[in-house]
Parts: sequence; C-alpha cells; structure tokens
Amino acid sequence: MRHIPKSYPAPEALSVAPPEDASVIRRGVYAAPEVKRRLRADQHGKCAYCECRLNGDYGSVEHFRPKSGYTTESQPSAMRTPGYHRLAYSWDNLLLSCSTCNSSFKRNNFALADESRRAVPGDDVSGESPLLINPAAESPQDFLTFHRHVAAPKPGLTEADRRRADYTISTLGLNSRPDLLENRLRVMASHENAGRVRRIAFALLGKTPDIQFDATLLLALADERLARLESPEAEYSAMFINEDGGVSTEY
Repeated sequence: MRHIPKSYPAPEALSVAPPEDASVIRRGVYAAPEVKRRLRADQHGKCAYCECRLNGDYGSVEHFRPKSGYTTESQPSAMRTPGYHRLAYSWDNLLLSCSTCNSSFKRNNFALADESRRAVPGDDVSGESPLLINPAAESPQDFLTFHRHVAAPKPGLTEADRRRADYTISTLGLNSRPDLLENRLRVMASHENAGRVRRIAFALLGKTPDIQFDATLLLALADERLARLESPEAEYSAMFINEDGGVSTEY
C-alpha cells in the first residue's frame, strides 16, 4: 500500500443525506461513475490495498468502515450489525479496490484496538482506533516495509502499531496470495536488474570516449527504468519506499 492523497471537494454525487439504515443504502450514489472516476484518478488506477493495476477490473467501491456490518479480531467469521451505514456516502470512507481484495479478503473485516469504542452507525468515529491501516488517512510506510517482495511490519514499531501491521497484512492477504506474491517478485526482479545495469554503467564512466558515450546512455536508460518502477503510478511501488518516505534506491 501507498498513501493515497484524496482530492477535494467530494464528488457532487455524494451530496445526499446519509442513509438512516442499511436497507436504504443506494449503490447508485456511492458507486456513481463520477465517484469511481475520482477514486481511480486519486489512486493512479491501482487497488488501494494490494496496488494491482485495475485494467479489466474497473474496481469495486470499497467502504473502509463497512456499511452493512463488520467482524472483529476475536470473531472474524461472525458478522455484527448494524454497520457504518451513516458513512455509506462519505467520501473519506470510500476507496477503490480490486475484486479480490474487496470480495475475498477485506470484505467486512474491521476490527478495533478497543471494541468498547465502536461507534456504529458512524456519526462520530473520532474515538475509534481501527487495526486496519487506512491508506487514504495515514502513511502505510509508517507501519509496513518489504523484505524484497514480502510485506512485513516495520522494525521498531510499538506493540500497538505492530498489531496493526500484522492485522493489515493478514486481513488483506498481502503475503498469502500466490499470484500477488509472484507479481511483486516480478516487479522486484525488474527493479534489481535495472539497478545492476546502473552499477555497471556507473563503473564505466570515465573510460575511453566511446565507452563513456555508451555508459552515459546506459545510465540514463537505467535511471529512467528505476524512476518508472518507483513512481506512484507503478504497480507495487510501495516496495521501494524507504523509511524517510522517499524511494529506496541502493544503486
């Protein structure tokens, strides 16, 4: 995950009264074309959670705080109602996710560090402490890092923050989905190869004029490739963000 700066003001389509109960939530409001276009633009066409490219999968409008019901950490298979129906049309509660994250992993999972602070139906959630990291409200890199292509809690976290990192990795299946791991490994290998090319090119600088020209060209191509893989638009580019929030190029 990468931080997602949301654009404001909220889409006009969401300017309706919040639903009084889950039975009157209208998908045509929270998933209006205008809303999906804005979410897609804000997220650079990627899933908010796993960072896969939303190509044929146009994406599902995901409610960070589930609109109809929720599950807790101690009872992940028991749906509790009501959900956060008052936030069904809240721009701050909406993300765009791939169908796998939305339907198979995140679903209605939404545990709190302290369940006694639960604030359904969502009139005032300021006292809640969700375990799931919200990429639109905080920086995932404050909690998560990568060992090559494998997601892990960032070193030095407090016990509370490590709990959040572990819950997020587990709930979203960031390390348990073979296709996701394979795709991240492919991108990581491409990044490493570009880094090797850059090191070779850099070592050749200062040689004969002919070699100098080729090395300069090769260095530029490697830098271009690295910048493309590390950009916010690139799939799985969170793997390359360092502890200072910049890209973690070692080359």
